[in-house]
Parts: sequence; structure tokens; C-alpha cells
Amino acid sequence: MRKITAREILEAYETTFRGTMGHSVPLFVNPTREELEDLGDAVRFIADAKEKQIHIWNADVALHGEASRTLGITDYKPWQIPGIAVKRGSRFVAANYVDGMEHDQDYIMGCLECDWSWVKHFGIDLDPIVVEYLPGRLKRWGE
Repeated sequence: MRKITAREILEAYETTFRGTMGHSVPLFVNPTREELEDLGDAVRFIADAKEKQIHIWNADVALHGEASRTLGITDYKPWQIPGIAVKRGSRFVAANYVDGMEHDQDYIMGCLECDWSWVKHFGIDLDPIVVEYLPGRLKRWGE
């Protein structure tokens, strides 16, 4: 009998929810590279630095609000980043930050205090958001 590793437990299918067009949408938490590849060329995600979890689904079939309701998220916390990532070569790169919280300085400061490096393990590069976009927002406010 084969042993199951902790890594296999952490990388898993999470649930299914109803998308915008009534489609059944698979939602993954900390997906394997293979699962990520199966989702297409663009994915939506909610990364949670406190829990070290990234929830991912196909970008074409559901919006963040639908996944957030399924996950019980009513407001994004300063340790949660919602976004969209597109496939570039063998990895996915954050291409869009979900609009809304980027006007809240406390939210941005909280996000910038988090370690997001763990997300790369799951094939998503958040640098365009946490190294470029959010610091740029603060700079525009003169901080």
C-alpha cells in the first residue's frame, strides 16, 4: 500500500460551485501543476497568506464573488489577494488585481507585510501585484 504524503494532502480538489452561466466550477486549493494546467490559459485565484492557501478556478467560467461566497469570504482581509493569472511559458503570472481594495491603504500595507513567496510553489507568480502594483499605489499617495 502506498503512503500518502503531507504534500498530497495540501494539494487538493476543494469543492464545486455554480459559476456565472450556471456551470459547475471545480475549485482547487493549492493545486498540483497538472491540475493548474488543466484549468486553461487563465485562472482566477484568492491567495491567503495567513492560511498559506491559494484557491484557484478557471477564469472563463466564474467570477471572484461566486468563489468568495463558496469560501465564506465576505470582505478581503489584508492577508488575502484576489487576482487573475495568465499562462506565460511554464508558469502563470498575475496579470490583474481584482479592483476594489487597492484604494484602502491599510489593506495594501497589510498585503505588503505578508510573505507571498510560497505561492510560487503552486505555479503562480504574484510579483506583478506585490512587487510592482501595490507598492506603486502607495507611492502615488506619497508614502
